[in-house]
Amino acid sequence: MKSFILPKTILLALAALLLPLTLFAATETVNGIEWTYTVTDGKATITSGTEFSAAIPSSTSGPVTVPSTLGGYPVTAIGEYAFYNCSEVTSFTIPDGVTSLGKYAFCGCFKLMSFTFPDGVTSIEMAAFGSCAELTSITIPNLVTNIGNYAFYNCKELTSVAIPDNVAYIGDHAFESCSGLTTVTIPGGVTSIGTKAFYSSGLRSVRIGHCVTNIADYAFAACRKLTTVTIPDSMSSIGDSAFSGCWNLVAIFIPESLADQAGSWKLPSGCQIVEGIDVTVEEVCVPKEWIFRRAPPALDAANGDWATAARAVAANGVNKVWECYVAGLDPTNATDRFLATISLDEVGRPLVSWTPDLGIDRDYTLKGKASLADEWGEPDADSRFFRVLVALPPPGSDPVTRTDYVYWAPIPATPEGYADPTRVAPTVAQIKEMNKAEISDATLTAKIPIEFNAQTFWRFVAFPKSFADRVIWSTTANIDFVSAAISTPGEMIIDGVIYNTYQWTGDNISSAPETLVLKKN
Repeated sequence: MKSFILPKTILLALAALLLPLTLFAATETVNGIEWTYTVTDGKATITSGTEFSAAIPSSTSGPVTVPSTLGGYPVTAIGEYAFYNCSEVTSFTIPDGVTSLGKYAFCGCFKLMSFTFPDGVTSIEMAAFGSCAELTSITIPNLVTNIGNYAFYNCKELTSVAIPDNVAYIGDHAFESCSGLTTVTIPGGVTSIGTKAFYSSGLRSVRIGHCVTNIADYAFAACRKLTTVTIPDSMSSIGDSAFSGCWNLVAIFIPESLADQAGSWKLPSGCQIVEGIDVTVEEVCVPKEWIFRRAPPALDAANGDWATAARAVAANGVNKVWECYVAGLDPTNATDRFLATISLDEVGRPLVSWTPDLGIDRDYTLKGKASLADEWGEPDADSRFFRVLVALPPPGSDPVTRTDYVYWAPIPATPEGYADPTRVAPTVAQIKEMNKAEISDATLTAKIPIEFNAQTFWRFVAFPKSFADRVIWSTTANIDFVSAAISTPGEMIIDGVIYNTYQWTGDNISSAPETLVLKKN
């Protein structure tokens, strides 16, 4: 085998090829603003290259449109300190090609009121929007995976923030002193919430996603308006003083595994701790029909074995499919959870309610105790720990097919006889008080009387979604179906079953139909 040694000059040339193709700083005036930028690998980054010094004159005011190219190079990044302390700028328009926002990029833009992120941004770096005192709302792009330390620190007018599912980490002090922020939902993708992430914010309620495993020290401390917090089963650690100074915290809902840590959270003395919202204590036999209709993904995964499908984990990642049957949940809906809420009566006794509430079809039991060392008993004014048990008597070995109904009622009309466009959709309780008829796979037929007034008829109709593709509508009288209409179906859960709701109307008809017939296709 032959071997040879490259000359040093050739080695240096090859090494140069491994470096960025271009690397230089420049300025360009666009729309009357002088922009400072650098170019690397043929892409421009807006940056001054100096700490605490902006890439445009700090006196720039009003709306600012960031150019899509500088020096003929596409702008793909807003660098560190790019618009630091541009205190008179009210809005920025950022080109779609930008995928990166650097540290302190918009920090100190005190008059910035709104900001639209390009869809390609994947990270919000340290203090990127710190002290943007007039910023009111933020929608974070779906590709963002990290909200950096101090990212929105002291944004006092920020009232809402939409955090996408891809965010995995909320940094230290990320929303500290956001006094206008009243509610936040931590999505399922977040696994960790940093130190003082929401310290001294205006939060009133917090719902934390089911993948969060760690909340750092002081994360929600000094949130003096905070009243309720829901902690998921995934949580393994909550830091010291996480809720200290939350004077109005009424209730915190926690999994049993965290009960022994509660003493370190510095909860206010009146805070109720709701521990272990249990669905049931033993497996329940689920009707095959319910599995077929409500959990088709689980059934497919189990190759048609309904018993295996019943034991599969539901889409919410917490309950099994059979538990969804007990609690009235939709096993295909990732956000559907059995939830309890708590309030206090005039003498301080706890009042707990839960959703979905299935009434007499389920047996709810509430237990309470004053301290962890106590036994569970009847709740009273001294109780700080609670458990809610929802149970269903197990059916026999041959599950009974549950009865479903079609419900109907008149739709309120205007004085002229037309359906009232201002009407409000009925509640579940109102629907259950309507006329109803039993339906099943064997006999899916219901005759519904039709109201007729001034050549207009109308009806509210609800029936199980599982029957939707097997239903035809007909009447016992001749009508012009060109002028009849069935509204786009809505959805609601009635006794644990998803129902489609319809408004069936018609006008300019020659004669009044006697009944609307709902039957199998």
